Amino acid sequence: MIALLLTAYGYATPTITYTATLSVSAGAVDRAAGSSVAKKLNLADLAGSSSIDAGSVKMSVPYQCKPRHGPATSRRPARPPLSACNWRRSVDPDPDFATSKSGEVVFLLDTPLKAGASREFTLTFGPTPTTNPTKALVIASDGTDEGHDARIVKSAAQTFKYQKSAGAFSSLEDPSGADWIDHHHEDHPSSSGEWRGVPNFEVGVPCCYHPDMTSNVYVPLPSGPVRQSWRGLVINDGGDISKKGNWSARFDIYPDRATFTMEEAADTYWMMYESGGPAGKNMADAAKQYMYDSAGTKTFMTKAFDVKAGEQKEQYYIVVDPDTKQSMFFIHHDGNAMVHYQRQSTMTVMGFGRQPNPHVHGHLDGRHTFSIGIVQNGLDFAEQQTRAKGLIHPASVDVKLTTDM
Repeated sequence: MIALLLTAYGYATPTITYTATLSVSAGAVDRAAGSSVAKKLNLADLAGSSSIDAGSVKMSVPYQCKPRHGPATSRRPARPPLSACNWRRSVDPDPDFATSKSGEVVFLLDTPLKAGASREFTLTFGPTPTTNPTKALVIASDGTDEGHDARIVKSAAQTFKYQKSAGAFSSLEDPSGADWIDHHHEDHPSSSGEWRGVPNFEVGVPCCYHPDMTSNVYVPLPSGPVRQSWRGLVINDGGDISKKGNWSARFDIYPDRATFTMEEAADTYWMMYESGGPAGKNMADAAKQYMYDSAGTKTFMTKAFDVKAGEQKEQYYIVVDPDTKQSMFFIHHDGNAMVHYQRQSTMTVMGFGRQPNPHVHGHLDGRHTFSIGIVQNGLDFAEQQTRAKGLIHPASVDVKLTTDM
């Protein structure tokens, strides 16, 4: 078992502590070690459902998380510490935890959780603040990439470089420094550099969420040692930035991946992975590289293909570079979209919601979520399939609040 201790100050009665027990259920799919779990909590609601006076649950910032371990007691068995945790304020609707008593806890599973199994975690709220000892598993900084202001997020698995005004990733580097996107602008026209990027959402006319564009507004969100988050907004000013309306996409960077969700779309769109080549390799190496789809079908990356909408209930692709023993997962969490893939002489093109030529417009509509990440020692398809299914089907979390006097 793993325990997580959250403490804060500001209680009306400082001798009271509140313990929220989180029961994480794997559901029908296995959960790999390192899988992230997130749960939004509203302490006032929890207090009401647990017959606790909501007025006594008063908290104020700062509030931190801390692994807890120790000997077993008559009330609670011994539990090893949690390797990483992250507590962040609620963004919507009230960013002030002291007022809203709401927030979100994000943590990682230290060990696998088999399908059908569950595991409990405890969150203890008390009167004494503590320093968060969690090691930062994602480290964010501001810099530049290809001449644009960038948010750079590094983990042990990869480094993402996100152009703030473009709303897109222009670089995805593995630990060796090889760039799995390899976007360039100056002196690299069209597919040799400037067309490359992720997510490259498009809407019939060049719009947004593509490197080198300047239509995005970068909005930082509360972040921590396990997850770095922000929004990319496009506010239509009546010009030709988009066909109509506004756009909002949320980006969450975890140790193992980037997950991006189109929250508000003013038109149909597609989602693309366009790069110089997996592992930074060009067409000459494509004959060795291959990918698996969600059914386990193996396709070498020199072969183009298209998938009709509705043919794949689950949509993910595991791209493998056997020389480096690395793989990259590319996931559409919602499934059932058309897929287009081709390997050109200077660019790899793979997209959800994009039809074959002519590329008239995207076929995705409304809210969709996608994930991408690099895996070291990623040749085992079964392991990568477990990871992908775990992301598509999130674990469920039940919470109960109790008091200790």
